[in-house]
Amino acid sequence: MSYNKNNIYPAVSANNLSQALATHIVNLVRTGSGISVDPANRGFLELRVSRRLRELQIQEFSDYQSLLQGPDGQAELQNLVEMLATHTTSFFREKNHFDWLATEGLGAMLKSGAGREWNLTIWSAACSIGSELWSAGMVVDQYAQTLRGGMRWQMIGTDISRRILKVARNATFTDAEIQGIEPKLHEKYVMKSKPNDGENTLFRIVPELRQKAEFFLLNLTRPSPKFAPLADVVFLRNVLIYFGADDRRAVLAGIIPRMRSGGFLLTGHSEHLSDLPRGLVQVGSSIYQKVAV
Repeated sequence: MSYNKNNIYPAVSANNLSQALATHIVNLVRTGSGISVDPANRGFLELRVSRRLRELQIQEFSDYQSLLQGPDGQAELQNLVEMLATHTTSFFREKNHFDWLATEGLGAMLKSGAGREWNLTIWSAACSIGSELWSAGMVVDQYAQTLRGGMRWQMIGTDISRRILKVARNATFTDAEIQGIEPKLHEKYVMKSKPNDGENTLFRIVPELRQKAEFFLLNLTRPSPKFAPLADVVFLRNVLIYFGADDRRAVLAGIIPRMRSGGFLLTGHSEHLSDLPRGLVQVGSSIYQKVAV
């Protein structure tokens, strides 16, 4: 058996991922999660799947196919989905949405009763490592502190990856990951570690924000009926581009009933909803509002 240079995991065989297996993997992931990956992108697939093979100490892609087709295949599919899911994110990414939230959105929701009659709820539907959710939390907390008596609010983060949810829940970041937070907010909402010799400095979101958030494992194409928030704001940004047309409709069909009437859905700036689902109207750039139908 050949090993990598660290002698920890066996090296993956030099045999490339076959087109047939690439297509099989892509179809499994699409069926299990709705995530669409081009099977022709074999370089990406090889890179991601090879990581899983090393974890399992499997050398051949064909052996991994046997695992997926065996009695443990369904359990392994969750790990495969996690390997292929893309988790690109950053603090205050597409900042216009956060500016809108601070200057228009929160005020409009407060007038409707959010934050006073019920907890204003922010939901990051594909939260990744949590940067988006914590960014929103900083904006809401800043706004709440300008109000006499403050406001009631909470945050929800969901993702299809157990591994990534653990990172989001821990709310601890490297210096590179914490970029994007302006100095005033960084000073107020981010704590800095005191590393030992040889350790990197880490940063953590303050407890006052962390205690406002809950995190749940969720498949957006088939959300559990038990997950039934009434969200006032849903961040669904740079997510729909990874789904085919049918799965995009399924995702939206699962999200709209979990929004409060009058609530807002925010999508990525490159994700224009040309065929608006019933119950949504566009009110801004990549901003949609739920209305009575």
